[in-house]
Amino acid sequence: MVIIATLISNFRSSSFTLLPILIILFTAIISTYSHRAIDIFETSNNQDYILCRECGEHLADPKYINNQLSPLAQVISHKTLFDQKGVSIQLLTNPLKIKFDAITVAHADCTLVRNWQSTPLWYPGYYWRPCVCTQCKHHHGWYFVPKTDITSNRVTRTDRSFYLLKLENLIGEKFSNSLVAIPKIL
Repeated sequence: MVIIATLISNFRSSSFTLLPILIILFTAIISTYSHRAIDIFETSNNQDYILCRECGEHLADPKYINNQLSPLAQVISHKTLFDQKGVSIQLLTNPLKIKFDAITVAHADCTLVRNWQSTPLWYPGYYWRPCVCTQCKHHHGWYFVPKTDITSNRVTRTDRSFYLLKLENLIGEKFSNSLVAIPKIL
């Protein structure tokens, strides 16, 4: 910026020979800035991630979607979500009779709250705990563990435990990034 100010002050006192240099320099600065702004929003391996819709915090890697089906699901559909084909979307009803769509993942970055509950929800034979976003504390779903994997309030994580996440509270990183507009400098 100091160079530009110096060139402009010299331009006022000299001939028009500096005008082409200023145009080239200004164009180079703009193109460099625009390229760096775009890089901020691109992922290094172009992979999608599951984010908290409320605050954008990373919740899960889509490769951990594991399609644990509930015997109490009212409807099960299969779609491509978060760049994963064949994701099972389950329509479930909570005890307050509120319906919601959900997916299951083997691993999620959310905080478990409250104590283990044995009251059956959607997976008979499982204990569960609610899970919330680690950043904004928004409720995302529940963590389920088979009753046989809990002894003396200690949990043994196995390949049979999973997270049930409410789809309405999730957003894909690629989709989220497509909503962000990068301003152009004229």
